[in-house]
Amino acid sequence: WVKKHRENSTVKKEEKFLSGDEVFVLGKKYNLEIFFSQKKKKAEIINDKIFLYVKNPDDFSEREKAFMDFCKDVLEEKVPEILKCHEEKTGLCVSKLRYRIMKSRWGSCNVKTKEICLNTLLATHPVECLSYVVLHEIIHIEEPSHNARFKSLMTHYMPDWKERKALLNS
Repeated sequence: WVKKHRENSTVKKEEKFLSGDEVFVLGKKYNLEIFFSQKKKKAEIINDKIFLYVKNPDDFSEREKAFMDFCKDVLEEKVPEILKCHEEKTGLCVSKLRYRIMKSRWGSCNVKTKEICLNTLLATHPVECLSYVVLHEIIHIEEPSHNARFKSLMTHYMPDWKERKALLNS
């Protein structure tokens, strides 16, 4: 067991976030370009390219972190407008909004504190999917489980939520 797991841990992970890679932001495909920069990590979209500036372009984890920071910035710009719209529709209010990388969820809601956390990778999906997840988490404030009432509320506020969910998970 130890030998097997030791061998697996030494296997080099697939390199990602390299110049020329295709990445998605809000469902649109872009070509990634990596550049050296002494300044704080940042990224920008110009035409059909995302320019990612990092201090060490050879460091996978730095490139990945810079891209995830960019995704968080995209969400911080887009989500408040979506959230406000859904809060007005439902009459429910979120107390706090957070973003983080999640491995198995698109979002979570703390029903007691009315705090919502969204997966940073949602920034790579179309706005319709982002809107679906925001509404899904808001509805949990009123209905914590995924029962018939929850589904009925989702259908009432977003009749095409099942299609959006399927798109998100495809």
